[in-house]
Amino acid sequence: MNKKMKTKTLSAILLCICVFVLTACGDKTLNNNNGSSGKGTGSKKSKDELVTSISVEKNGKIHSKIIEEFGEDYYDVAGLKAMIEESIAEYAKQPQSGEVSLKKCETAGTSVTVEMEFEDYHAYAEFNGENFFAGTIQGANEAGFNLDMTLQSVSSKGDGTDTISKPGLLSMGEKHIVILELTGHEDEVQPLAEPQEVQNEGENQESQADDPDQTQQAVEAMRINCFGDILYISDGVSTVSKKSADINLKNGLSVIVFK
Repeated sequence: MNKKMKTKTLSAILLCICVFVLTACGDKTLNNNNGSSGKGTGSKKSKDELVTSISVEKNGKIHSKIIEEFGEDYYDVAGLKAMIEESIAEYAKQPQSGEVSLKKCETAGTSVTVEMEFEDYHAYAEFNGENFFAGTIQGANEAGFNLDMTLQSVSSKGDGTDTISKPGLLSMGEKHIVILELTGHEDEVQPLAEPQEVQNEGENQESQADDPDQTQQAVEAMRINCFGDILYISDGVSTVSKKSADINLKNGLSVIVFK
């Protein structure tokens, strides 16, 4: 892939969202309280619906969902959508590019949602400029990914006694693995992992509006949804259900092994 091509990583798309919000809001202060007001939605969304995530499908496709919460309820969505579509068009010109499509770019109340679908892990990795793999352990090894690692079983007590290393991983080659290594984006705008509890009305709102560290605080986590039960995870990964886990975006390398 032409490294000079301007691609949109998850962090870059969120940065674009911030730009469009600032354009729409003028000199108004962003109030990123990480909570959903429910304004304009008609019903309270579930926690899973309010989580930035990557979903690995059984057919090999990768579905990404980016959700960002802001204190303002109007955005230049048309501009944001056009920018993402332009990036997809640029990527499509590259040799052997995989199919990438924008499935959703909309707002509801105080949140903006961007959903994209990638033909396979290759397309996701190339479009976002990240080291990413989703497939069998055998496939990861054949693709040249370094499996010299130690992972913790999700069924262990966390005492380090139930682990698996490279020989064990290679012996279960038909199991599936997700490898995500983020490099160079630690200081950019990060996806939200999950909205925090909404404060009581009026509580600390004025102080938050005056504090840029509070109004633009980045939440450095993202959810990985798998189509099978999770078996092993690396440091910085925490399971939230049998088939979902949250990764720490500042951890660098995150690995999930599942059935």
